[in-house]
Amino acid sequence: MRWCKWIPAKCNVFMWRAWLDRIPTKVALSKRNINVGNNLCVLCDEAEETVDHVFAGCRFTDGIWNGVASWCRIPHLFLFSLHDVQNVNDQLGYSLVKKDIILGIMMIACWRIWKMRNEKVFKAANAITTQVLSDIKSLSFLWFNSRRKSARVGWKEWQSFSFDVM
Repeated sequence: MRWCKWIPAKCNVFMWRAWLDRIPTKVALSKRNINVGNNLCVLCDEAEETVDHVFAGCRFTDGIWNGVASWCRIPHLFLFSLHDVQNVNDQLGYSLVKKDIILGIMMIACWRIWKMRNEKVFKAANAITTQVLSDIKSLSFLWFNSRRKSARVGWKEWQSFSFDVM
């Protein structure tokens, strides 16, 4: 698993735990003999809630990845597992710095998807794709500009993903 230095430790640790399949999805909880009712995904109600489904196979998550790909100007993402999320950069012809930025955005997207899933489970919140996408953009902008000392990017450039960072 690759770590990203400009995102907070909570996102890196979350991704590490998800990478190891150690987050409490319904399937993981039922394997530990915890009664969760049905094992269907909270976000789409179509398949069992596993790590790979939540971050790659869910219809709601697919909308998030389409939005991220459109915003970052990368080809449409066809993801089949959480490992595919981290391997997206291998196919991109960007500089190492821009690949690092995209990796961070992907990790923030996973963290925000999981947060939305928990809000739906524990607060009965509506899962709204545009809200999650705007949170990903604003959090990544804030964390990139506050945690990366060597480069600053303006909000307008960040929103259109048209910047050149050395």
